[in-house]
Amino acid sequence: HVVLVKDLSVDGQRRLAMPAPEIDSVVYADNMLAALCPSGMELRVHHEYYHFIEYRLFNDFYYREPAWLALSPPGTAYGKGFQNLGHPHPGLVSLHAACGPEEDKTEVFGWMMTPAYALRLEAWTAFDPALLAKRQRLTEVLETLAGSY
Repeated sequence: HVVLVKDLSVDGQRRLAMPAPEIDSVVYADNMLAALCPSGMELRVHHEYYHFIEYRLFNDFYYREPAWLALSPPGTAYGKGFQNLGHPHPGLVSLHAACGPEEDKTEVFGWMMTPAYALRLEAWTAFDPALLAKRQRLTEVLETLAGSY
């Protein structure tokens, strides 16, 4: 389900979207935080959807999948800010991806699934082997899920 709300915050932090497994939904808000272009909103939809995929696979939004963690270049540190600047470091599609491995996965998935962003991701993977490996890993996950339905 998709739930649209006027305002959304979690522990005092305003958000544009979040997964809500307790109601089997993804929640989107018009918080007037940022003017998102249509492609930016599409990316957010895919990003939140992948959080749900992770939850369904591992029953945990914060599962630290060893196979995924092994794909990042040595020295990759998670725990940075929310900015969505494209390809700030090797192995990371955005600064938001640096918040944690769960955000890393959802950002790569969002960029893969959004046509306006996918071409940039494809270009970066031509010279970023870690990012290419992450894209390939998510493709494998999707192929596995497609075969299970």
